[in-house]
Amino acid sequence: MSSWATFYPVSIFVALSVRARLERSHRRNFLMTWRDELRLADLALANSRREVALASMEQGILLREASGRITLVNRRAIDLVGLPEAALKGDMLASEVIRYQTEHGEFGAGTAGMPPEVVEAARISDASGIPHNYERVRPNGMIVEVRSSPLPGGGIVRTYTDVTQRKRNEAALAKARDIAELALANMTQGIIVRQANGEITVINRRAVELLGLPERFMHEAITSKDILKFQRESGEFNTPDTAEELRRTVNDPDGDLQPSNYERRRPNGIVLEIRSTTLPGGGFVRTYTDVTDASATKRRWRRRATSPRRHRARAPSSSR
Repeated sequence: MSSWATFYPVSIFVALSVRARLERSHRRNFLMTWRDELRLADLALANSRREVALASMEQGILLREASGRITLVNRRAIDLVGLPEAALKGDMLASEVIRYQTEHGEFGAGTAGMPPEVVEAARISDASGIPHNYERVRPNGMIVEVRSSPLPGGGIVRTYTDVTQRKRNEAALAKARDIAELALANMTQGIIVRQANGEITVINRRAVELLGLPERFMHEAITSKDILKFQRESGEFNTPDTAEELRRTVNDPDGDLQPSNYERRRPNGIVLEIRSTTLPGGGFVRTYTDVTDASATKRRWRRRATSPRRHRARAPSSSR
């Protein structure tokens, strides 16, 4: 009887201990499962965010491992450089991608922006022969900028950017600049553009000729004070009819060009008409016109207008 009395409490204690242990094990397993599920959820969320980020990028992006396998590529890269849809799965070799592009005419003969040896490397699917950074014109006319960054341990991250509009703008600006330079070079007037800080940003050949400036002023970075210094040292304003106010300005080492309108005679006899137009934010455009002939004509008319009229006496006629 006593042994049974002892057995029951012990068995109950053992049962309770086993139950507690099982419960702890279940709780631990539950917590571990919950943790794993949370990690999977976080990973799924991170992957989802990554996919959204990749899909929203303006640039195409491609990750090539050291083995040559392409493990990441976004939709923008597919669209920008004609990559195969299968590349989105992240299980293609770089040589396979290049072969696909070649077969679809992506690197056809005469491809602009790529040296012949690079086109040949693409034709034979030699990924090692493709430079890291370059620009090329696709068959559809799109201009793509390709930039690559090497990864530790090998492999590269490559980005693709559509620079078609930027290149068109650059070409348009270059054309406009050429036209403007051609117009400046063939103007009968001299022209100088002085910025608010005194920098001379435009000076044409006619201005150099009319003012007797050194030709290097057309090619060097100069200021309006550099022009005045040269003119002052060469005696440009020593003619007797130079206005006193202008003489004071140019003879002052701290003096500077001011937007004003006047005429003056150079030491070589040329008469210049100077006209200035102020610019928004400071600075001005100044033009120089050779009015020597017009000035001489004006002086002649002025002398005629102010000289007294002389009447010739008519000699009396004689009759015989």
